[in-house]
Amino acid sequence: MVEVKKSEYWHDMAKKGEIDSEITTKLSELYTQYQNLSPSSIFQENTAIFLESFEQELNDSIQDILHAFPELSKKEAQLQRKFTFKMIQQILITTHIQKALCEITFPAFPILKFIEAFSGLIGEAQFRITENNIIVNIMDPSRICLIQLKLSDKSFKFYQEDIVAFNLDDFKKICYCQAGDKSTTKLIFGKEHLFISIHSEKYNSQIDRTLDAIDLTIEEPPLDTLLNIEYLVKYSLEKSKFEYMLKNLGIYSEIIDISVDTDKIIFQEQGQIGNGELIWKKDQLKDLEIELKDQTFPHQIAGYSLTFMGWIGKMCSILEKNEYVQFYLKYDHPLRAEITFNKLSASSMLFFLAPRAIEAEFEEDDDIDDF
Repeated sequence: MVEVKKSEYWHDMAKKGEIDSEITTKLSELYTQYQNLSPSSIFQENTAIFLESFEQELNDSIQDILHAFPELSKKEAQLQRKFTFKMIQQILITTHIQKALCEITFPAFPILKFIEAFSGLIGEAQFRITENNIIVNIMDPSRICLIQLKLSDKSFKFYQEDIVAFNLDDFKKICYCQAGDKSTTKLIFGKEHLFISIHSEKYNSQIDRTLDAIDLTIEEPPLDTLLNIEYLVKYSLEKSKFEYMLKNLGIYSEIIDISVDTDKIIFQEQGQIGNGELIWKKDQLKDLEIELKDQTFPHQIAGYSLTFMGWIGKMCSILEKNEYVQFYLKYDHPLRAEITFNKLSASSMLFFLAPRAIEAEFEEDDDIDDF
């Protein structure tokens, strides 16, 4: 027989929920109050240990808050006090000792593969800490290619806005782990250091590593204008098919000319020894949307560098075979590509590649600034 809860039970549960919410609000206000104090008024010199006077003050403040709620049992109050003390202690260490800007946690092996792929594109990068995520904007020296990476997850905790830079090869090294370790990696971005904690579920162990920040000044890429382009062709290609395409192009030329027909995307290359063509029909693509009016088909889009298209391929390395890249095309405009990294929650990549004249040399090409 199913036990039916009396109305008093649900009333008591609702009341408890209200009390818990009110306690949480009061304790959050307490944390905010202490967050604005200087490290010297909280910690013993050159340590992460509280001053005795501050520790006593914190305990008294927590106790005063909990005393205002006589509904709590003695055991509940003790547990709440210990939990709150440890939570505030950890946050103050993070923000005052580590000078943290934010923290975020990912599955360890996918974030390693992500940084590994990223370090294959560029040697150093700035990480912009915002209220909602971590953003990295990079542009190649020839100004042909622009990439925006966003690291985002529900574990993200924001402390303050800033920009910090790291060497990506070194970043990759300190993320080292094995897929079989069943680990998670917590990244704490500080003003002067990156703090990494890798916890292995398999071995019940934790590895802590740090990486010093570097001085790096880069020009802010012209992203806003590119984001406002209205593209007329959209298609999606699975990772395995995109990698297949990259391997089978480049026999005749570094420049790949893309055209659109009513039911397919055509990739062509021309060289001194002959010509090549690779076609993806509509039923081979995840989707194909064309909004071209009064156009003669096939409709030529532009030529693009296969080398820089290969950058997309490198970032695809952490995708599953059936995951896909979404592409956007418009005549004589930058190719746009988007990837969502499902293994890294809500993280993503936005990629722009400037068009090139098929016969042109690099220095004669359009670059991202032209758009």
